[in-house]
Amino acid sequence: MAKALRVQAGALGVPAAAVDDFGGFEGQYEQIEKVAAHHGNHRS
Repeated sequence: MAKALRVQAGALGVPAAAVDDFGGFEGQYEQIEKVAAHHGNHRS
């Protein structure tokens, strides 16, 4: 059980590291806002 918890806890760091590579959560939200604004202004 303890080994499984360590493996699971280690796996949680993978998505966080990926987000950090792209500017962290703040940077990701900024990009989402830019895309949403772009699509909101260009609807057919």
